[in-house]
Amino acid sequence: MKHLYKENYNMQSPYDIVRRNMNASDLNMLLKNEEGKELVMEGGKMFQDASRIHQENVAATLKYIYDVILPALGIDRKWVQPLGSTGKKLAGGTSGDIDLGIDATRCDFLEGIEDTKDIVKALHDHCKPIMDDMGIESRMIPTLYSIKCPI
Repeated sequence: MKHLYKENYNMQSPYDIVRRNMNASDLNMLLKNEEGKELVMEGGKMFQDASRIHQENVAATLKYIYDVILPALGIDRKWVQPLGSTGKKLAGGTSGDIDLGIDATRCDFLEGIEDTKDIVKALHDHCKPIMDDMGIESRMIPTLYSIKCPI
């Protein structure tokens, strides 16, 4: 994997992307394989019956994620950063989803894992049973773990 984040953005780790509130496009620019292929794919519509989120509901949804979901997963709120346009659109607007980045270097259950796909798989393996117990649907693609959070 090319580590363009070191060369071009003066970052020590790809997890600086989470700390700097970068979006998936920025991440794709920074993390590419040797052939220059982007390593991060967005999930599109992971849940067919999911609805768009109105900007007026973003703060309450994030509060639910921070206060209920993250503690259940053993993930500290300070390790999580909204990415992209989350909460930045004008009132009355909608978003297809809320993107959150997790600093994997801080999660014990991800310790020592560096490959993006392995991180997502470990995150899925850790989170899915907990989400299932909470009645929250979740899915994984090779580079993304998604939950269907109630609004």
